[in-house]
Amino acid sequence: MNVNDPAFMISLAFVLGYIVRQFSLPPLVGFLAAGFILRGFWYVELTPGLEKIADLGVTLMLFTIGLKLKAADLMEKPVWLGASLHILTSVAIFTPTLMAVGHMGLPLARDLDWGSAVLVAFALAFSSTVFAVVMFQTKGESQADYAKTAIGILIMQDIIAVIFLAVSKGIAPSWWALAVVLGLAALRKPMYLLLQRSGHGELLILSGLLLPLTVYELFEFVHLKGDLGALYVGVLLAGTKKADELSKLLFSFKEVLLVTFFLSIGLRGDPSFEMVLVAAALLLLLPVKLALFYHLLTQLNLMTRPALFASLSLGNYSEFGLIVGAVAASKGWIAPEWLLVLSIALSISYLVAGPACMHAERIYERFSSWLHRFERDSAVPPPVDFKGKPIVIVGMGRMGAATARKIENQRPGSVVGLDFDSNTIARRCEQGHDCLEGDGTDLEFWQRANLEDIQAILITMPNQLAGRNVVKAIREGGYSRYIGVTTAHKDDNSPLLEAGADATYSIYDGAADAFSELVCGRIGSAPPYAAYKAPGEGSL
Repeated sequence: MNVNDPAFMISLAFVLGYIVRQFSLPPLVGFLAAGFILRGFWYVELTPGLEKIADLGVTLMLFTIGLKLKAADLMEKPVWLGASLHILTSVAIFTPTLMAVGHMGLPLARDLDWGSAVLVAFALAFSSTVFAVVMFQTKGESQADYAKTAIGILIMQDIIAVIFLAVSKGIAPSWWALAVVLGLAALRKPMYLLLQRSGHGELLILSGLLLPLTVYELFEFVHLKGDLGALYVGVLLAGTKKADELSKLLFSFKEVLLVTFFLSIGLRGDPSFEMVLVAAALLLLLPVKLALFYHLLTQLNLMTRPALFASLSLGNYSEFGLIVGAVAASKGWIAPEWLLVLSIALSISYLVAGPACMHAERIYERFSSWLHRFERDSAVPPPVDFKGKPIVIVGMGRMGAATARKIENQRPGSVVGLDFDSNTIARRCEQGHDCLEGDGTDLEFWQRANLEDIQAILITMPNQLAGRNVVKAIREGGYSRYIGVTTAHKDDNSPLLEAGADATYSIYDGAADAFSELVCGRIGSAPPYAAYKAPGEGSL
């Protein structure tokens, strides 16, 4: 088989992604390895076609981020101030560090002057949007508060990078840029009508490709970064009824394209031993970068757990750093070899940060007592009040809302819903449900709650890993009664039951009916959870 054949590349990416997944690592680690193997053993080069597909994946990713983003989220102090202070402080720390190791004789670094060291430090200050979003989706936590904070910081970093690119290229945004931005805002309703009248199938998918790609080209034409245009049109459509549907339809398509992005990282050139050595040395700056994020976020009033989780997702190097490096190299401000060094450092940072993000809960559990020393007293939230209601439904999406309605029809006033998405909470409250906003995967959330009156908990989350983390947190929080979990796949049952769930309910087999019938017959007796034990996996 021809190694340049896309079928071969995809096959290798699948095999390696599958292998690393068996070790509880994100598949993107395997995709990165596939790129390095293709380059190292078969000398496969990054073609313009592959790079175009990778860029398309990033563009669609930013568009789908925008579909779920509220502009007000960017105005939160941990976002705009945290991003700005982190870049300034990182450059202030990394620049003299690079000069110091250069004086020690490290290859490439010894040729840096203060100006070029600042540029390399600036490139290293950015974090990867692609990596963070993929990790949030893998863990099913894209709408968690910490994920929204991290994404906001990443978007602010992207804006800072765009300003740098405009200044460095000496090309200011066109006078037409403001007209394009305001004109698109005025066209929000027509764009929504386009989506609405496209139906629910392939035409909607095509319209979801047409809008970001068209706006991408418009932004490029007026000397703005095209990716920001895709994000902007997504933000304009956020909150509409079609936004969530379109995001789900584009999800798999975007994920496939992003595989090419991770492959492309390893195809960028032939590194020498010196380049690998310098890239490995740059990894020593990652703990500094992560610690700086954590310190800033806790000082800006985030609690320990979300600050840590956000910092772990940001503790890597960025594809935007490569763009900054490419511009600096083209201007002769840094040596061209630095571009490949940054590519290698970026790749290895993914390999290090991926397992750290996947095992964030374990890291938090192990170091929580020490990490809490940095938490401000004003960040500690009040106790959780479930209002004395006997049934809690974690995850108020379609399944959670349907189950809540069925139980309320039989036992009015007996259900309270819990979700970490403020938009979902607002929507369900408008529909008459009693809901709380909170992160069910957070052990401390359950430790702050009064669990004595709760007789049953149903977890309805689309991601099995997130559901398992919720079960584990509830059990470790001291709850000993009934926990049921909805599942979409039979092979999800065993991990959930091992984590402490009493029964799993297939969403395709009347889960809402089964759970409502069970708990409505039990309310009032409040036996220990063992009395609720179902006879087997998937029992209804």
